[in-house]
Amino acid sequence: MPTIRQARLVGLVRTEIVALVEQELQDPALETVRVRGVELSRDRRIIRVKVTHDDEAVSEENVLQALRRSRGWCRRELAERQVMQRVPDLRFDYDRDARSARRVLDLLDSLDLDHADDDA
Repeated sequence: MPTIRQARLVGLVRTEIVALVEQELQDPALETVRVRGVELSRDRRIIRVKVTHDDEAVSEENVLQALRRSRGWCRRELAERQVMQRVPDLRFDYDRDARSARRVLDLLDSLDLDHADDDA
């Protein structure tokens, strides 16, 4: 269980990461990327950023490659903003749970429509 200090730090880091990834990165492959979660390791050496995107024309792998290319710039920006004394390594992961949840909801919606048509 994270301490209050670590939870507050994660909140600050998340705010900055969201601003960097969703608003400031200029890569066309990242236009629809959304940050779904930020985790800080116990020793504060690694920040794991979970992302998802809505552009079907861009693959998950292309999104992750673009984020990995921008990792140095993101770390430099975090250092300039002085969020932490020592800026941890950034690791980007694709959040497949969000896409799976969306598929389940779409399936449930289609079942509801089929069932509503039978009642009419």
